[in-house]
Amino acid sequence: MIAVEDVLGGHPEAYLEPAAPDGPEGPTMTGSPHLPDSPASATRWREALLALSAPLLIGLALVHGLAGDWVQSLPALAIGVGLLIYSWIARRRRRGELLRALRLKRNP
Repeated sequence: MIAVEDVLGGHPEAYLEPAAPDGPEGPTMTGSPHLPDSPASATRWREALLALSAPLLIGLALVHGLAGDWVQSLPALAIGVGLLIYSWIARRRRRGELLRALRLKRNP
């Protein structure tokens, strides 16, 4: 069984810095949950590059194929299309898990 927190990527409070020493109510948190040097920021950049890699690889294969080397461009084209298909399947799976987790949380 998967929890909503697992699907949504954990707790954003983990990226916040304490503003003052712990008081009677516990630590006081301020700041943005995605600081410029935080691991979440690096993950976002990595995800953006991976999202662009498949279309760029397909574009590179098509440009290389137009130059006359279709046989040499086929591996890049196959990998690019494979990455797009894999990301589509993974996205559907993640959305389905999130929907199941939300339904279970609403109706325990």
